[in-house]
Amino acid sequence: AAIDKFSLATPTPRGIWYVEDPFDLKHNLAGKCSPDHRRRILEEMQRSWRVLSTSGSWRTICPGDGQGQHLLKCHLSQMLTPEAQM
Repeated sequence: AAIDKFSLATPTPRGIWYVEDPFDLKHNLAGKCSPDHRRRILEEMQRSWRVLSTSGSWRTICPGDGQGQHLLKCHLSQMLTPEAQM
């Protein structure tokens, strides 16, 4: 049965950002974000907006590493064997 994600709301004090973890809806990814880090994030978001609104270039904002591949890191059960993962 589906769960309404808004029923999982986690209260946060004023001045604290809440960034929802898409895999754990009750985990605040920005819970320990300092005021300086929030400022840096906002500055980068503003820079990105300026680039996109003038050139529309996503490559300027998110340059690739030239390899064309990405890795995903995740936790696996210790009971899961390497053979079972393949």
